[in-house]
Order: sequence, then structure tokens, then C-alpha cells
Amino acid sequence: MTGRICLLAFVAATGAVQLLPYLPGRALWLNALGGAAALSFSVYLLAPAIRWRVLLPMWAALAGLLITVARAEHRLADELAPINENQVSRVVLRIAALPKSSNDSRQFEAQVLSSMPEGVPSRIQVSWAAPNWAGPYGGGARDADGTDADQAAFPELIPGQIWRMALTLKKPHGNRNPHAFDFEAYMFAHGLRASGSVRGKPRYIGDEPWASLPIVAQRARYRVRSAMQPYLEGKRYGAVMLALAIGDQASVDAGD
Repeated sequence: MTGRICLLAFVAATGAVQLLPYLPGRALWLNALGGAAALSFSVYLLAPAIRWRVLLPMWAALAGLLITVARAEHRLADELAPINENQVSRVVLRIAALPKSSNDSRQFEAQVLSSMPEGVPSRIQVSWAAPNWAGPYGGGARDADGTDADQAAFPELIPGQIWRMALTLKKPHGNRNPHAFDFEAYMFAHGLRASGSVRGKPRYIGDEPWASLPIVAQRARYRVRSAMQPYLEGKRYGAVMLALAIGDQASVDAGD
């Protein structure tokens, strides 16, 4: 019974942190820890019959608070330094997720391995537009002869690859329309603390297919998508089939 109460106390304390208007400062934490230590000592001495039924849930709640606040502070600290906002940073990164492709661009999540200058978050979203892309209202990318550029203008981007890129970085910004998709919350929940646009020509450095279990899983998804795409191209529900098979929803129409 005591174990269940400890588990409930841990979960309740973890949830309570989500309701705080701001994270507690160091002084408040020191006072709380001092109060918990004094209360623990008092209960241990004055109530030996119920000491563990009281102390263990209290310690479990305190552990839940500490762990949750530490994780929140770690996530908040991993942010783009203000001095790097809308500035070009030279970044060495690893492609960390399944890239999204279109005729005009590539988009992917990346793990930052190093940056110059420092102050770049550990995980960012990268957008790589075609060299002659005229913007969302410019009719797409064009070749030198004026024809539409095709996907052959981009190299094959695979999870696990390492690239050196010059990126213009900025913090995620979303439209605050009522009932609209909360882009900033999406980026924060996925640990993407900045977005970057490629400048110049990136340089391929190498490939690390076994860098981590998530990379292995993302490469498997990439291979399955590559094998399925030739058979689904032009099919009415081809994008839906990809979404059901590997969770790739990038090409699914809003109506579907």
C-alpha cells in the first residue's frame, strides 16, 4: 500500500510542476529542502509508528518535483542565444529524423554536433531551399533555362548523415490565430528550440548509421519509404499508405 501511495505522490508532484506560473528559484528550493529535512527528522523521532508511511510518500513527492523541475530547466536552457538570432552560424549537424521533401525544398530535424559561434540549441529544424527558389509566391525553383527545377538538385539526405552548413537561425515563431495549430508548442514538445535556413552550399562530411537507436529506427523508416514510393506515386491514397506504414504524414492532404 505504501508503494502505491509513493507512486501516486510522485506522479502528483510531477503534475503539480506543470501548473506553476514559473519555475522555483534556487532560494525557494533551498528553503523547501531545509523544511523537508526538518519535517523528516521530526517525524522520524516523534512518530516511530507511522514514520515510513509518512516519510516515503513525502520523499517520493520531493523526488518528483526535483526531477521535473530539473528536466524543465534543462529544456529551457537549451535555447538559441539572442546574439545568434537571424545571424549566420556555421554548424556541424547530424540528420536526426526522416527528411520531408518537395520540389523546392528539403526539411529535416538535426542534432547539432558543434557550432560557431556557440549558443545554438542541441536540436534544430533545418530548411534547405533550392538555389533558385523564388519564395512561396514566386512559382517555385527555376533552372537557368527557366524550367521548373526537379528534386535532382538536392543530394540524398538520410538520417545519420553529417553535414557542415551555414544556417540563418531564429527561434520558432507561430501564428497566434484562435484554434489554429500551435507551431511553437509543437517545436517545444519535440525539443526543436530553433529553426535554420541553409545559406550557401552545405558540405557532406560523412555518415554514422549506427550513431544511436533513434538513428537506426529513422534509417529503417527512410528505407521503407524509399521502397514504397515507386509503387505509390500518383496513387490517390499513396500518402495515406505511407502515413499508416511508417508515420510519414508530410504528404497527406489536409482533407485526408
